[in-house]
Amino acid sequence: MQVTGLHPVALAAIVGVAVLMVVGIWLASQPTAAGPTRPQVLAGTWICISERNSAPTWLVTFHADGTLMQTGGFPPQEQSVGHGDWVRVGDWLFHATIWVLRQDEAGAIQDRTELRQEIQVEPTSETATISQRARTWDAAGRMIVEAPAVVQKARRIHAEPLTQESPLIEEHR
Repeated sequence: MQVTGLHPVALAAIVGVAVLMVVGIWLASQPTAAGPTRPQVLAGTWICISERNSAPTWLVTFHADGTLMQTGGFPPQEQSVGHGDWVRVGDWLFHATIWVLRQDEAGAIQDRTELRQEIQVEPTSETATISQRARTWDAAGRMIVEAPAVVQKARRIHAEPLTQESPLIEEHR
């Protein structure tokens, strides 16, 4: 049987593309030997706790566009929110650079700190280990601190439902 109106080469190309699509969809649906994989996503909010008692606890929000914001650590009147960028550099491995400004009571910049981080996310995508190094420059641009590396453990924060025991629910009944 011959299909009229289609050149045999064009018909063969259409059939070939259809077969490749079916095979591709089937292959993509097959589990891997290690089981299903989760996307390697850093975006979200994490709480970071230092393994040294002297280092602060931070909240970091990694935005999907590669930017981030970091808060916590020192009294808020002394330092700005940290702003920076992050990028995936390997399998479950990310790098981030964050800048934090410290001001005096009049608002004059006293110094600026650059934090460089290497973030190793666990394959569960729920926890991570963050190695961080800090360097600080004074208002004149002279480096005044080069801190040793600090290792932090981080845990992803998830939205959770408000429970029936919540004081907000009881207050509005």
